Amino acid sequence: MGIPDYNRMTRPLLEYLIEVDGVVELATIREEIARMFDVTEEDQQERLNNGERRFVNRVRWVAHDMRSAGLLRSPRRGCFEVTQEGRDEFQKETKLSHKYLKQRHEDLKHLRQGTLSIEERNVSIKPQQVEETAGLEASDEINDLTPDEEIENALEQIDEALAVELLERTYEIGHKRFEQLTVDLLVKMGYGKGGKRTGGPKDGGIDGIIYEDELGFIQIGIQAKCNAEDNKVSGGEMSKFSGALERKGLQKGVFVTTSSFTSDADSAAKEVTGQGKKSIITINGEQLAKLMIKHGIGCEGKTLIKNTIDKNFWQMDEK
Repeated sequence: MGIPDYNRMTRPLLEYLIEVDGVVELATIREEIARMFDVTEEDQQERLNNGERRFVNRVRWVAHDMRSAGLLRSPRRGCFEVTQEGRDEFQKETKLSHKYLKQRHEDLKHLRQGTLSIEERNVSIKPQQVEETAGLEASDEINDLTPDEEIENALEQIDEALAVELLERTYEIGHKRFEQLTVDLLVKMGYGKGGKRTGGPKDGGIDGIIYEDELGFIQIGIQAKCNAEDNKVSGGEMSKFSGALERKGLQKGVFVTTSSFTSDADSAAKEVTGQGKKSIITINGEQLAKLMIKHGIGCEGKTLIKNTIDKNFWQMDEK
């Protein structure tokens, strides 16, 4: 049968995870999809231009997009399980097309940012009924984007997927390595001439130090929390960090977490900064992943070559 296209994979993948009712590794999901669609070993060896196996790439993207749309969750790297929203959408017999999953992802992002209400989201993502999707590729869906715009959107999606994986991997490395990662990132961003990890049982509430000048006269204190996604930094933790900066005689601090901050924590940081005595900057998980990508921490860049017209070559001689 060959490799099933994106839209044909979505519902069978979701149905499989509902039946399992637990956490499943992506490799196991691939094996099940291959069994469902009779994907031969030869078909599975088909490669993309970048060398990755096409089947592996396609299953991974379907799982990632369903996770971004809130239908799946990833409790640990490379593993997925269905959410209640995923069960609900399956019961509604929603057509889980690429376009629909992308819309859910955008709406969830705006919902988290507070730019979309739950009522507006429910109107925006009206269920689409299941239709026969045999032979329908995700690229066949109607859109009004130019090829250049599609490339830009694709690169954004790749970065979003990379950001998710970076956070998952970062959460797994443990507190010591995360503290050092945070120091390395801030130095790479140009905030100092060097730095060191200071975390430990007797760190006094400061996990790392950045030296703004070569002799270390001006220092920035760092607090790094390698928290699970639902374990937000509290206002009390922010106040403790502020106190630690004061005891160390530091005027500047950066609080970094793989999760996010409660409103009380944000308020505590702003209040301290507003008083003018100290300045505390917060970096949540989403911001952290973007900064890691931008500055090449834990990932590497690959150049996309796009040929365009050489206008100088084709310029007419006006003499």
